Amino acid sequence: IKEASFRADGIFISTIAGLPIYFLELQFYLNPKIYAILLAKIMLYLKGCRDDPDWRAIIIFGKKADDPGAPHSFWEHLE
Repeated sequence: IKEASFRADGIFISTIAGLPIYFLELQFYLNPKIYAILLAKIMLYLKGCRDDPDWRAIIIFGKKADDPGAPHSFWEHLE
């Protein structure tokens, strides 16, 4: 399997040790796979980390109708 090229809209890493990494995705159209795409971007990023950092993800939708809703298989990753 070859890696796909992914670009995150934002990755915020604190200079204070122990704080989580924040991944930001901006979504301004309906994409039924947005949750899978974001999780894939996060996993590819974490693959290159030496440690196992805590992380959080934020998706900002242009309008409520742009959120397709998270699939049940992703619920364990949501808070």
